Amino acid sequence: METLPQRKNLNIFDRYSVLTSMASNPTNLTAIYANIQGFVTTITAACVGGHHAISLCYQAIRKGRAEVMYAGGHEFPLLKPLIMMYSDPASSVMSSEENNPKSAIKPYDRNRDGFILGEGAAVLCLERMDHALARGAKIYAEVLGTYSYNEADHAMRMDLTGKKAAVGLSRLLRISGLKLEDIDYFCGHGTATINNDMAESRALNILYNGLSRSKWAPLGSIKPIFGHTFGAAGIINVAATALMLKKQILCPTINLKEVDPECDHDHITEGARKTRLRNAISMAFAIGSQSSFVSLAAPPDLL
Repeated sequence: METLPQRKNLNIFDRYSVLTSMASNPTNLTAIYANIQGFVTTITAACVGGHHAISLCYQAIRKGRAEVMYAGGHEFPLLKPLIMMYSDPASSVMSSEENNPKSAIKPYDRNRDGFILGEGAAVLCLERMDHALARGAKIYAEVLGTYSYNEADHAMRMDLTGKKAAVGLSRLLRISGLKLEDIDYFCGHGTATINNDMAESRALNILYNGLSRSKWAPLGSIKPIFGHTFGAAGIINVAATALMLKKQILCPTINLKEVDPECDHDHITEGARKTRLRNAISMAFAIGSQSSFVSLAAPPDLL
């Protein structure tokens, strides 16, 4: 029978090793340092985790359980074993241009072949509107609604028909009290993988079925800027969308040169686009068949 090594040989650990081994450690320590004494939890849900965090905060504030809450997401996937795993041809998700990160990720492009890993974090302050206005807070956007669901389909990609995502988006619109024509921008998941970009675009095609193309809201992706940050991806999407609503300008989908006919849409390729933005939707699709959407409105002073 094997036995554990003698304690004297375990010199790779220190007094904080137990604490830092836990997935909840960043959330817990942040709450301690910031003296946050309300509800604190950690969500592990891959790319939709940030959206789930926003949803929890949104529901708590709406139900009167809190006036102010913080939602965040973080990821540090730049570790050799992970890079080797995602780079393996069997994974079919990493761009072959991994050594040229500035141009590697090409969402919705005919020549896309996957993403590269990114690291990052974002934390958003969610606050009851009257509370924020009373203290003169700088408001970037208003959360109108959230909707999350499990496709119960393929564990590694979206439902390729786009039908389930289209149903989810329709439900979000209903929950948010919006009509499709009220939406001025979709911040897509846009990972530049062959299947997911196609399925995401198909979902919007189904959603807009019968409507003139002139009424379709633009679709964009910020993944080429940050890389794929997994657990931080959803929250970064929402943060970027809020900034666009605040500044009334759309961020371009960089590296998109030749739109794939399967992803035909109004894409922002000409550079930053100044336009009127009332409402927008952030989309996230995760490994494990998870999907989540967040609807946002421009701050009250801009409507």
